[in-house]
Amino acid sequence: MSEFPEGAETPPPLTRRELLLLLGANAALAGAAGCSRGKPENIVPYVRQPPEVTPGVPSLYATTMALGGHGIGMIVESHEGRPTKAEGNPLHPASLGALGPLEQASVLSMYDPTRGREVTREGAPSTWRALLDEAAATPPGQRVHLLLEPTSAPHVAPLVDRLRRKGMVVHYDAPVSRAAAWAGRGWRSGGWSSHATTSRRPRSSWRSTPTSLR
Repeated sequence: MSEFPEGAETPPPLTRRELLLLLGANAALAGAAGCSRGKPENIVPYVRQPPEVTPGVPSLYATTMALGGHGIGMIVESHEGRPTKAEGNPLHPASLGALGPLEQASVLSMYDPTRGREVTREGAPSTWRALLDEAAATPPGQRVHLLLEPTSAPHVAPLVDRLRRKGMVVHYDAPVSRAAAWAGRGWRSGGWSSHATTSRRPRSSWRSTPTSLR
């Protein structure tokens, strides 16, 4: 059984002239679509321009991004209030001036057209009140499960405790997790060290590595 529909693997009976005509027509249509004008939009200037913003000159802001439940220091470049680039903060112990691909790509999430903008239920717009009402009306014998990203924010812990006291089950998960690295952070020479229960972040050291492949 072929994965393609019948006839898809067989080239159509076209002459060289017909093929060139089709290619030319596709190129012409693509060019015409690129030359079309979009919907007119007005450029609205600042009513009161902030004194720290100069059009065309980027502004730099020190901030922190949560990834895997831990904060990573960043310096974000912004143009007229729009983030455009992220770099590591050399004064932050978690980044030391360097960022990984996930942190650098986080700027794109600000412009993602599929980014969640409101509460939805089965794809339809909803409200926080409807969510709370439905969670409170859970039938006896059933429990509400809440999935959260890992976090180390101190203000989240008491909120999670309140939810658990109300009978909710809270889970933590992330698409990219360092759980294996954290689990093995205290492993040394075939046994667990005395620092196995402390909160320490594993960091690779390349100073004693004679050769590295990239």
